[in-house]
Amino acid sequence: FSVAAAHAVALRGKYEEVVRLLDFMKAMGIEIDRNICIKVLEGFREIEDFSSSVKFFDEMRSRGLSPDHIEYKYVVSLCERLSLIEEGLNFVRDGINQGAFSESFCERDGIKTLDLHGYGLDVAKMLVRYFVRENGKKKNACYN
Repeated sequence: FSVAAAHAVALRGKYEEVVRLLDFMKAMGIEIDRNICIKVLEGFREIEDFSSSVKFFDEMRSRGLSPDHIEYKYVVSLCERLSLIEEGLNFVRDGINQGAFSESFCERDGIKTLDLHGYGLDVAKMLVRYFVRENGKKKNACYN
């Protein structure tokens, strides 16, 4: 019930209603777990509500929940969808700095890489858009 309810309220695009629902769940003794948070972010992504996604990240943290790579995935994916390049790359940086990807680093042949758990393509698209935009400002810029 609680996961479906959180998703349904997020799909309405009413951030304040999501917070009220979480408060109600807590008052009823329902633990606000990661599945509920994921469904809220999924709902905001479906309706392309970037502002509510960012607010919800802050709300999670204020409730003592640390977003992990899955929660970051929904926001980064939304940023790519909305062409919010800097915002998306900032979320990737924040996730790295917050340790959300700590188990995602691997080292091979002395090179440390990051597994972006299925949304590397979103990050790659944002990097390409950023590169094209920044280099397109230069006269006679060319790309391969």
